[in-house]
Amino acid sequence: GVALCTREPTHAVRTKGASATDASPSPPPEEKLIACPLGRDLITAIATVCCVSSLYNCGSATFSAFFGPLAQDLCGVGVQQIGFAHTLLASVSFATSTLFAAQAQRALGTVFTCALGLGIVATSLLAMGAVARLAPLAHG
Repeated sequence: GVALCTREPTHAVRTKGASATDASPSPPPEEKLIACPLGRDLITAIATVCCVSSLYNCGSATFSAFFGPLAQDLCGVGVQQIGFAHTLLASVSFATSTLFAAQAQRALGTVFTCALGLGIVATSLLAMGAVARLAPLAHG
């Protein structure tokens, strides 16, 4: 899982070797919300994660539903080749998530990285739709 928001105590931390009499009395520890890029409230952050996740899953399900039939109709590939292509695409997705996602998130920020990922998924769906629409024109 990914930690969206964290809480950190704001009380003073005693250094090693300091006695209890060295430290001035501090107020009781209170928690401070560290910046959460997906919303100021926990409910907003959860709702944003749910929306992004559902958009991604809708795109993924749409891709899975149309990729196989399009590959069969347009390229004449068999079921084994379609399964192999799905495996390769899953491997690329895994490699991207493990090798590049964290760096992109640090460099671009969480929100922009999510928007970029969803934009790439949408672009692939649009490209698939364009190929499906233009292919009959090329064959006939």
